Amino acid sequence: MCTLFLAALSGCAGAHGCHSADAPAGAAPAQPPPPAATVQGPLLDDASVFELVATSEGALLLWAAGECQRGLSLQRFDADGLPLGAAIGVPACGELDAKARVTSLAAVAAGGKLGVAWVVRGADRAEVLGSIGDDAAGSLAAPAPLGAADVTPPAAQRQLLISGAETGQLRVMFRGPSAACTAQAGACAQVISTPLPRARQAAARRTDTREVPTACPQLLVGSAWNRGVWYDAFCALESAAGLPTTEVYSVRPEIFYAEALPTLRSCTPIGLAPSERGVIVLGACADGIYAHALSEAHRVVHARVQRALRCEAGRPILEIRARGDVAESYKLSGPRDRIELWLPESLAGETARAAFTGRNLLIAEVQGQRLTLSRQHCQGETLVSDTRTML
Repeated sequence: MCTLFLAALSGCAGAHGCHSADAPAGAAPAQPPPPAATVQGPLLDDASVFELVATSEGALLLWAAGECQRGLSLQRFDADGLPLGAAIGVPACGELDAKARVTSLAAVAAGGKLGVAWVVRGADRAEVLGSIGDDAAGSLAAPAPLGAADVTPPAAQRQLLISGAETGQLRVMFRGPSAACTAQAGACAQVISTPLPRARQAAARRTDTREVPTACPQLLVGSAWNRGVWYDAFCALESAAGLPTTEVYSVRPEIFYAEALPTLRSCTPIGLAPSERGVIVLGACADGIYAHALSEAHRVVHARVQRALRCEAGRPILEIRARGDVAESYKLSGPRDRIELWLPESLAGETARAAFTGRNLLIAEVQGQRLTLSRQHCQGETLVSDTRTML
């Protein structure tokens, strides 16, 4: 597996130059990607504060190294996984002290737009900030506050999520400060979903708040848009037995329809990922991993599944297998991201991020506090990778 990374490169690495056009859907890449040098990546204080998204030009890797005064860093890559220019810095503190820390980061590219959101946490205050730009990340707007976040030191990796539609509409979901429950006594966790930037039109979908009387340690499960539907998922404990249940909310704004679906009871949530027709919700259950495939016309739970990747005619196909058979599949053609949950653990660890550029599969992860980016591609029916190297 060829390990890439973003030192201070002023242009495209390698003698082949940069490529921004995606290969035609269904066609095998004409040749293997050009070679890329192995270079040293940044050290991160928190191994989960990074993001990898597919863009119209290739991919974008974002990270925060620790204190907000160090800002966010954004590095663009072309479809071959080669750096495009130098990393871009973005102010990250908002109104908080320079010693406050960036504790969570999420990004999405949709409809030609790039949306970035992050949590800045101080001693007694936490805030969610957001910024938008074009998905080539040539520039980002000044950060804007999106709301107060829960100030309790996080026990979970995902403190906020972001999703985007092909229209360019972006939404951020995060955990707000706990507040008195409206329907019962006691305090409830608050799951807040808000547009980025804030909606100004009366017809636009505005901020939603959902109360969770007893939240799981990992409250936020996932957020996605697919085929005209917003999917938001969080985890609540059933009060009677304290068993986790993933609550999936699907909203179809075109017909003003919303639905709540509890699923994977007694399973610890792993996450939510896009699929061919909707989303896949994964959970770790007592006897293995379960997957709930969810779309408008297709709803089925697969028990004790395995995740796999295979190549067909030069294209990667992601699979959920149950009892040795293919239960769900996801053929990658154009740029796609948030696909790490489809990958076997041998390719992507618990905190990894994965994106397909239309030519190459890129996997970002932290090893020994150092952020790395690796590249794989399909050559015919074979997944081609080199030995991972670390500096």
